Amino acid sequence: IESIRKRVMSNFKGLHFEEESHTYTLDGKELISTTTYLSRFSSPFNPYWASEAKGKKILKENPKDLRTGIYYRNRWKLIRDEAINMGTRVHGFAECFPNFDTPYCWREQAVLDFYEWLPKKYIVLFLELRIYDEESLHAGTLDGVLYNTETGNIVIYDWKSNRRNICECYSNKTLTGDFKDLAATSLNKYVLQLSDYANVLQKNTEFKVEDRWVIWLRDKPVNVKDHDRGDAYKIKRVKIFLDKPNFKVYQTKDLTSKIEKNYKKSRKELKEKTKAAKAKPGLFTKKSNISKSKSKK
Repeated sequence: IESIRKRVMSNFKGLHFEEESHTYTLDGKELISTTTYLSRFSSPFNPYWASEAKGKKILKENPKDLRTGIYYRNRWKLIRDEAINMGTRVHGFAECFPNFDTPYCWREQAVLDFYEWLPKKYIVLFLELRIYDEESLHAGTLDGVLYNTETGNIVIYDWKSNRRNICECYSNKTLTGDFKDLAATSLNKYVLQLSDYANVLQKNTEFKVEDRWVIWLRDKPVNVKDHDRGDAYKIKRVKIFLDKPNFKVYQTKDLTSKIEKNYKKSRKELKEKTKAAKAKPGLFTKKSNISKSKSKK
């Protein structure tokens, strides 16, 4: 197992990760993160307009109600910050495998329950593995990598601690670009994320990724909408690989080939734009002409 670890790690030397700014650099060159690259396939949430619309609707029904747009923006920010802190804590707890503290919450207990369930054919190969692809100049961090002793292949997995249902979709929205055939659920965004990681691993190592798992730490039914969600929210039913009381495991689709095609297309478009910009009169010739005229004077 140790020799397998060394063989994998030998392909990702020189990568530096800055925790505070969440940036990856290789030989002094900043790489784009998987999360940043894949964000182009989903419409961003605008908290300002959403909070203003919600506040105005409430004030219209009751002018004395104090729940304004500002109230919701502050509230949502606090909830988001709590979720980030909780996710960081749970991920930190999970990274301590196989030596754990007493679980602080049920999500940390769910991590223990997952490892207790994990079949013996799987060996934990890596926790928090940082990988990169030099060709596409991007990088990312895997929560965990398992080695299947029966097949010689690997399984990658990612912890998700979302409070909201990761299978819910607002107004039947879809992802954009090359992935517009997928509903805009959090789960489908994770499908792209894990497919990207799998693509990088398979391009840069000798190992095949046989499975990609999203491990959702949740103690509620997965096919039931949260009680405070309106009619615009729908649950997209997805087959669950493993359904336990406080965590669910999803085997995600393999979109590695589609991800790779998209990177190649993006690189081609960038080259064409650069070539067109260089050929455009005035952009690269004006400066040289000015310098020539100055030299004559």
